Amino acid sequence: MNQITSSSAEKRRGTHAVDERSIGNIITQAKQLSPEQVNAILAHQGATGKRFGEAAVELGLASPQDVIWALSQQYNYPYRNAAARSVSDELVVANAPFSDHAERFRNLRSQLLIKLGADAGARHGHVIALLSADRGDGKTFIAANLAITLAQLGGRVALVDADMRNARMQELFEISDRQTGLSEALNGRAEAGLCVPSPEFANLFVLPSGVIPPNPQELVERPTFALLLNDLRNKFDFVIVDTPAADVGIDCVSIAAKCQNVLMVVRAGANSTKTVKQLAQYCSRARVEILGTVLNDY
Repeated sequence: MNQITSSSAEKRRGTHAVDERSIGNIITQAKQLSPEQVNAILAHQGATGKRFGEAAVELGLASPQDVIWALSQQYNYPYRNAAARSVSDELVVANAPFSDHAERFRNLRSQLLIKLGADAGARHGHVIALLSADRGDGKTFIAANLAITLAQLGGRVALVDADMRNARMQELFEISDRQTGLSEALNGRAEAGLCVPSPEFANLFVLPSGVIPPNPQELVERPTFALLLNDLRNKFDFVIVDTPAADVGIDCVSIAAKCQNVLMVVRAGANSTKTVKQLAQYCSRARVEILGTVLNDY
């Protein structure tokens, strides 16, 4: 099997350190301010005694959101800068980090850490699969945003798109369709370095699904998949695995059995009790621990 690692992974182990640039430098680079604009801000700062960010806002050269974003870089709380490239609106933690929806994901993260006993000294190697009974339950939405919130803690997080029937992580994170991924790795057709580092989240790496194969269930049943997960377990603090919905294939249970930990996702007012219970029974038979159930009302 080709070794599956993150691009420049070993070089990025220290990415949880704070950004040592000044707020002024961060804002200047993010807003691409000209020397004349910077001098105007400094002059206004000197005349009023305001901080650089406050002076820039008063002159209309930055917004309050820009200043908050700059502070987030210094305090290692990364999220998408409004001036940065576009990402999917579904990544609410990236686009609206102080919204009610983002707060719910932080609450989910806290509950998950408590359940896992993952304090600051024991976070290494947790592999968690997200399962849902039906398509449209929002499992991919939950997986992507949960991965971002975990990365915001400073640990290394791998997000694996194992939904090789309806893959969406490449779309959400704007990863090129030419990027090789999980299917190629499991078929022995990929080189090392498949985990793509996220430009906006220094500690987050995404392993896309790759080409949609004709035999997804057979691929995840191969020993190669377990070896791949073990490799990621040894290199990341958390590995979040997105899976196919159970109504399109039982691949999800095979994947969950190799991950050992599961979060069930159900959509408010959509799933039948019967289908959810059936999926839970499948997990029980596979000796998979269900850490909890996420009710998605987004």
